[in-house]
Amino acid sequence: MQLLIDEYRITRLDDLNIVLEQYVKLNPRNPYGRQKKVKPNTYKYLRLGYHNTLAEALNKLITHKTLSGEGEITAQELLSGLTELKQEILDKVGDLDLPKTA
Repeated sequence: MQLLIDEYRITRLDDLNIVLEQYVKLNPRNPYGRQKKVKPNTYKYLRLGYHNTLAEALNKLITHKTLSGEGEITAQELLSGLTELKQEILDKVGDLDLPKTA
């Protein structure tokens, strides 16, 4: 199973774990505390968390996407953004033909 939503990816690691990852650009000078240098414009999936169910992973995605916004945001903009994200998630999950429980 693999679900792509914007720069996020949800994959099944094994029978018990679902992983939420974000596709980010690495800093060439200090790629997350490592000493080695990386090439400019290098992107990588970074794990945001392990989850037991798809619903937990989607909740984390919504929380992370909501809190990682830049600048000030009004309540109306937040609600409309969440509505769009929810619809996109429902469309993607519908494409996977997963059971709709959870």
